[in-house]
Amino acid sequence: MSNEIRPFSTVLHELNTLVGSKSSGFLFLVTNENAAATIRLRNGTIEEVSFANRHNDEAVQLLMKVPGARARFQPSVMAAIPSKYGPLSAASLEWLMSAPDASATAPGSATHAAPPAAISAITTPDLRPKQRPVVEAIALTYFGPIAGLLCEEAFGESRDIERILVQIASNLAERAEADRFLAEARKAIARIT
Repeated sequence: MSNEIRPFSTVLHELNTLVGSKSSGFLFLVTNENAAATIRLRNGTIEEVSFANRHNDEAVQLLMKVPGARARFQPSVMAAIPSKYGPLSAASLEWLMSAPDASATAPGSATHAAPPAAISAITTPDLRPKQRPVVEAIALTYFGPIAGLLCEEAFGESRDIERILVQIASNLAERAEADRFLAEARKAIARIT
């Protein structure tokens, strides 16, 4: 890993190079505030982003605010493991791949690629207060009294309702039961949004 903090646009340019070369592995980042982030690549596809206990779209939103970082790529076959957080949104992938020409950013500059307009769709509107009671009622039939605790944890960790539902469903022992829960919850949530 380089000891120098580089503008984040340079880091995105390096990420684009790794994607273009169909690399598999982990791009480890350390921000100028000493926070760690990881971008997992499989055959040139960005599979997962983790930063500040957030994953994928939420992690990308936080990375948008990072002015610079040190970066090191570690090739690994372990990168082929499927993401448990679901796929990144098209808007997040677009931002990660929007690296401007690295030479256009002066060394030490905090300027990096602006998020596309579509990224705002990730953060608005927050329907969780309306969604949570509906999801909790459905979860109660699957989990019993512990449903409230599982929902509290899942809703506290994410703004993405799909990620919330998948996290709750992951507590069910049987895949078929998890699929039934997800189908029922998605149907109920669709009526709210």
